[in-house]
Amino acid sequence: MTDYKTLKGFDVKVVTSDPSPVALGQMWYNSTDSQLRVNKTAETWTEGNNLNDTRKNAWGFGIQTAAVAIDGSGLSPPNSTEEYDGTSWTEQNDTNNAKSNHAAFGIQTAGWAGDNNDSEEYDGTSWTETTDLGTERSSAAGFGTQTAGAAVGGYTTAAVGLTEEYNGASWAESGDLNTAGNNTGASGTQTAGLAMGGDGSRMAGGETEEYNGTGWTESGDLNEGRYHFGRGGTQTATLVAGGGDDNNSPLYLDSAETYNGTSWATATEINTTRIGVGGCGTTAAAVIWGGNTGSLQNLSEEWSSAAAVQDVTSS
Repeated sequence: MTDYKTLKGFDVKVVTSDPSPVALGQMWYNSTDSQLRVNKTAETWTEGNNLNDTRKNAWGFGIQTAAVAIDGSGLSPPNSTEEYDGTSWTEQNDTNNAKSNHAAFGIQTAGWAGDNNDSEEYDGTSWTETTDLGTERSSAAGFGTQTAGAAVGGYTTAAVGLTEEYNGASWAESGDLNTAGNNTGASGTQTAGLAMGGDGSRMAGGETEEYNGTGWTESGDLNEGRYHFGRGGTQTATLVAGGGDDNNSPLYLDSAETYNGTSWATATEINTTRIGVGGCGTTAAAVIWGGNTGSLQNLSEEWSSAAAVQDVTSS
């Protein structure tokens, strides 16, 4: 039988008090407490305060404590913007044109969102029309910053693999995805991006590709194909949650996964199963919002993942 040192690289030492600091995966026996302990990742989804408006397919950008949810389906008015401060959602100035299934990227004070022939920049207060995508399309995914972003995939008369880069003023075509897809997710930067999932020609929606600023390379597939899901992170550390899967039952998902730059691992499930989920953040701290459970939702949930010392039990 393989021993713990071979598996994790640590001996199991006997100590009289818990060591500090400890590495992830380190295990020890506390003889004072007569307890075997390990430092492992603790993952939780916590229900947060609701959005002011119910919505689905309302993508956005930012981090857990400074997020922006943009437009979406089922809104009245349809171009509502809300900001999240880590506690509550606040209505902000509307977009100039309503969007659903749009691409988006940036931070709360400097973002971009667009679909079809509409493109707008956000300064943390209001939206301003800017240069449209070179190729009009819906259901693209976005990643990067307001002055160094990208839009990938989407739908014209069929799913496309087209990638365009944005410099804050204009768009330029770059290398296509290896497999065209719409309603994909994306994360990362303009020179180190990630695209995953989707429907259309991506079939089960489990494919993952990495971007180096020029072209795309295939990587490890998602464990569960999905589209219209919450996501956030970098090329080497991304979280996805919820969404839908046309090829399997049930259609609406409560599953979540994390990516380490090579492969995907199953993570703790979200509290409410739903499709059309917006989201942003990191694999350590993220927030998801909205969606559809058969009816539109204004729910939000916060994700937390951190190393934590836990007692090892026989159960």
